[in-house]
Amino acid sequence: MVAAIRKLSLRHMPYFAHTLNLILKDSVAAVADLEEIRWKVKKLMCYFRTSTVAKENLPALQHDMKQQELKLIQEVETRWNSTFLMLEHFLAVKDPVSAAMSSLDASLPVIFHQDWTAMDEAIKSLKPFFVVTEMSAEKHVTAYNLVGDLNRSIRKRCEAHESRR
Repeated sequence: MVAAIRKLSLRHMPYFAHTLNLILKDSVAAVADLEEIRWKVKKLMCYFRTSTVAKENLPALQHDMKQQELKLIQEVETRWNSTFLMLEHFLAVKDPVSAAMSSLDASLPVIFHQDWTAMDEAIKSLKPFFVVTEMSAEKHVTAYNLVGDLNRSIRKRCEAHESRR
């Protein structure tokens, strides 16, 4: 595609969502605390997907707690937004997961209060990027629109963060 653009002497603009995906993937990986939380969540996700007892226990607990039954989402290494969705869904089932973990294998990683808080903050901070990368899959969305929406979302998030200080 790039070669064809060069031959036609057109201006090449890299695919915005792909570039953003690479930046976010590297950025998320660069935050040590978040990387440790991701590791814990992935371990627990694997356990909940492979253990018959855990797999049956989680939906039952969600039902008992009158929560919507959400399935846990496993991240895909090449897609940063799957990391976002994995953390978002895991946080959404915090109470049932915590209840299930209290009666399960003691060798599982423990999600501490500060981990849940960090996960919540990461999700809030990454949400504008998720929205923009999801929008890029829609038809007729231009990079200009995406950049404008992202800029407004980041500004709003930064202002909210500053006002809490």
